[in-house]
Order: sequence, then C-alpha cells, then structure tokens
Amino acid sequence: MRRFGAGRLFYLKADPGADNVKLYVQDRAGSRERLLLDPELLTKGDAHYSIDYFQPSLDGTSVACGISPGGSEESVIHVLETATGKQLSDAIDRALFGAVMWLPGNKSFLYNRLQKLTPDMPRTAFRAAQSRVHP
Repeated sequence: MRRFGAGRLFYLKADPGADNVKLYVQDRAGSRERLLLDPELLTKGDAHYSIDYFQPSLDGTSVACGISPGGSEESVIHVLETATGKQLSDAIDRALFGAVMWLPGNKSFLYNRLQKLTPDMPRTAFRAAQSRVHP
C-alpha cells in the first residue's frame, strides 16, 4: 500500500522473515526511507500490534494510522508527525473501517467510528457507524 502527501511517499514494508509491517516515508523520490512507525514497539504483554491502514495529510506533515491489537482489526486511530515520527496524544477507538479523509488545512479529518456497546445492546449493534470530524 502506497500513499502520497505533498510529494512524500508513505508505504508499508515488512523486513525479510518478519511477521508484521512497518510504516516508512520518503521525503522525495529517491531519498532515503525513514521509519515512522514500528508497531512491535507498542507490544505489551502477549498482545502484538499491527497497522491496519494509514492516510497522510494533504501536506504530508501528519499521517493518521489505524492500529489494532492482536490482529483484531479493532483499530484505534493515532496521528503521527511526519518530521519526527512522534505520536500525538489523541487516540480514536472503535475506528474499524479505516475511512480517514483529511480536510483542507491539514488539522482535521473525517473518520468513521462504531458506536459504543452497552451491556443491554446485542453484539451486532456495534456495526452502526457514525461519521465524525477530528478534532
């Protein structure tokens, strides 16, 4: 999977023999790649984490990533600064379907979020998604 943001190339890549992919960026064609996100570094206990999807901002300064534990595909959206790889403090849970679309200005994006289940709701009720704007 490859995506572009203001001339930057973002892509997922697995090292030979690896079980998981990492997110990389090239600042321009032919430049050295930089590792932005290694989900293995997020691993706590027995649960490993994987990148489900990603979408760079229109200007390429940020990238939204859906990350899930244990191969569950129950994504949590995290936003990274492209220049540093620093993860911003916001995290959006219940973002299963990976539909992130950045808005002009590169400070907010649209996303789908599943409703939170309460104990009295049937398990199938989680499928009702709501589109939102972050932040």
